[in-house]
Amino acid sequence: MKSTKNIKIFIDANIFIAAVGSEQGGSALILKACCKGKFIPVTTALILKEAKKNIINKFNQEAVTSLYKLLSGLKLKICQIDPKMAQEQYGDLIDKKDAHVVVGAILSKSDFLLTLDKKHFFTEKIQKAKLACIIVTPKMFIENYL
Repeated sequence: MKSTKNIKIFIDANIFIAAVGSEQGGSALILKACCKGKFIPVTTALILKEAKKNIINKFNQEAVTSLYKLLSGLKLKICQIDPKMAQEQYGDLIDKKDAHVVVGAILSKSDFLLTLDKKHFFTEKIQKAKLACIIVTPKMFIENYL
């Protein structure tokens, strides 16, 4: 196994949202470990935009300041993706609105895709696809890798 400093974790929008909502939760704990250089965090601009929009809707505009503070401590790698291409390639595997997340994780060569979306990412279809990264929830990641 790689040194943890070389392990790439692809971060879904719901992880940023959960970390802003609970600074003591598993999502925040993993992002704090990334801030300390233990892992390499990766995401896309589309995911950050989605996280910001949902944080405003779920909390308020002031909560976006917490997101920016969190992001400022991360050495976040941004993976460029084409959402249309993602839907074309992976739309049969996962809900079309989540295809860009799978493509981002694959194109960035991430070791893990960190998400709280069990409904769409933990299906039999996804398991059978044998993707190049391991899909985990924060709890799974903490119990097995942190």
